[in-house]
Amino acid sequence: LDKVKLILESFGSSILKRLTRLLNLLEDFRVSPEEMLEDTIESNNGHLTDVTVDITGLQIHEDRQASFYQKQQMVEAFGNLISNAVEAMDNGESPVLTFSSAQSGGQTILKIMDNGCGIPPDTGGKIFEKGFSTKGSDGFGLAHAKQVIEGHGGSLELVPDNEECTAFEVRL
Repeated sequence: LDKVKLILESFGSSILKRLTRLLNLLEDFRVSPEEMLEDTIESNNGHLTDVTVDITGLQIHEDRQASFYQKQQMVEAFGNLISNAVEAMDNGESPVLTFSSAQSGGQTILKIMDNGCGIPPDTGGKIFEKGFSTKGSDGFGLAHAKQVIEGHGGSLELVPDNEECTAFEVRL
């Protein structure tokens, strides 16, 4: 009986260690949408040297509980949105990239706006199609971003009829 008890204690200790390790791994996936966007902005700093970046509207809401996301995928998706914005402002004077966040109905709403050349109305419906590009690129950046965001239960939309800038809205 003592031998069985010793084996069970050892076995229990091993399971506890594995569960602790698993919980630590899961914690790496627990992050807020705002934090992921901030990480993306920081990792794209080299591409933003000629751009005024306004993050005053990007606020981490302390009362919002972090959720589980595949952070690297989301950072890549946000990076595609930022790259598109920077390319759209390439020839403009005083390029400005603005980020904001808000809470509504239990969702986080992130906006990424640029003052670039805009998206013509006849093109707006095609921008999320794989292979569609107006710049001669492979046309997979926005399609991939939408797929990743929707794969995490969110949505990515072009904000319609925005004459001041091009704006994308991410809801998570």
